[in-house]
Amino acid sequence: MSVRVSLTIFRRFAALICLCGVAILVPALTHAVSIWSDLQEMTRQREGLAPARAVFDVIRLAQQHRGLSAVALGGDEGKAAARAEKATEIDRALAVFDRLIETDHARRSPVGRAWAEAQADWRNLRDEVAQKKLDGPASSARHGALIQRLLSTLDLGLGHWGLVYVSDPEDYDLVMVLQEVPRMIEIVGQMRARGVNLLSAPDRATPMARAAYGALADQFVGQFGRVQHYLSLLAEAEGAGAADLAAASGALRRSGEQAI
Repeated sequence: MSVRVSLTIFRRFAALICLCGVAILVPALTHAVSIWSDLQEMTRQREGLAPARAVFDVIRLAQQHRGLSAVALGGDEGKAAARAEKATEIDRALAVFDRLIETDHARRSPVGRAWAEAQADWRNLRDEVAQKKLDGPASSARHGALIQRLLSTLDLGLGHWGLVYVSDPEDYDLVMVLQEVPRMIEIVGQMRARGVNLLSAPDRATPMARAAYGALADQFVGQFGRVQHYLSLLAEAEGAGAADLAAASGALRRSGEQAI
């Protein structure tokens, strides 16, 4: 009888230990899965920084190529060699992002398809400018369309690598800066290209052309305000880098005010 009682007590004790173990194990596993998921998300976002930089480079070089093309097509043959060299730089920058797309097996993804279209647009534009099949205004318009496609590719890339859908306010402000700064720079590039076209062909400086230039200036003011807003929020939220961000924000504000 005493042996049966002992076994019963032992079984009850063992069952209690098992229940306690389950009670501890379930939340522990849930927490571990959550940490693993956060780690994977952070790793994916980190992987997306290099593609974002690569697209930035292509956009920056395309903007520079637009300016050189406007000058060269406007009659300054001295800029032809610089334009051709810039086109080669763009080809190299395209290859960098293309390798990242291939490495991520993203050819058939939205960002991969947008990228393929942007590459085709660039090659056609590059060849037509080199063969002087376009005048300055037409070249600037085609460059603008290409850069808009590249900006869309940037947005798709940020989403593809998990940099858009973030819950942390600081990360959100950073992503907004990544998206808004290239658009602000693009407006400045359009203003420069249109200014060159107007100066190289004064007969085209019609009231409508001047009004379009003024509209771009207004867009720049609005876009500059958005960038300044998100940079200020990021500087306020950032810890160790707050001073550097505040300094950068202040420098941007002063430069923007001078431009405006």
